[in-house]
Amino acid sequence: MSAFGSRFGGFGGMGSARSDHLEHDWDSDWLPDIDAFDYGGKFYCNVDLPGVKKDQFNLEIDNEGNLVLTGDRQPDESVKNLNSRIQERNYGRFRRTIGLPAGSDIDNVKAKCENGALYIEVPKKPDVHRRIHIE
Repeated sequence: MSAFGSRFGGFGGMGSARSDHLEHDWDSDWLPDIDAFDYGGKFYCNVDLPGVKKDQFNLEIDNEGNLVLTGDRQPDESVKNLNSRIQERNYGRFRRTIGLPAGSDIDNVKAKCENGALYIEVPKKPDVHRRIHIE
């Protein structure tokens, strides 16, 4: 695992839960698990995507400044036509929308897919207050 992944892969109480900023499409067949938190002036989002290859999902920023993750996980061809005795893994389409905090620098978002997980890092712009001249 990369330094980024090992450092933020499991935060064990560091940061805060952001479930109030997560949405999903009710037409999704399953929902990847997400941890989202602020740390060190950045917003991080870690998404569990086991069995999903990079070419099977998309990450975009919509017009409202939300991260939108969509994709489709299909069963491995070697087990696709077998009669399952137990099937606990979910397959099919998914969509998650993650509301970014105010001040997010959406032009410098970084994302890395590694070992069945997607790691997203969103820097925050410095707080800038400008005085407005009043005539």
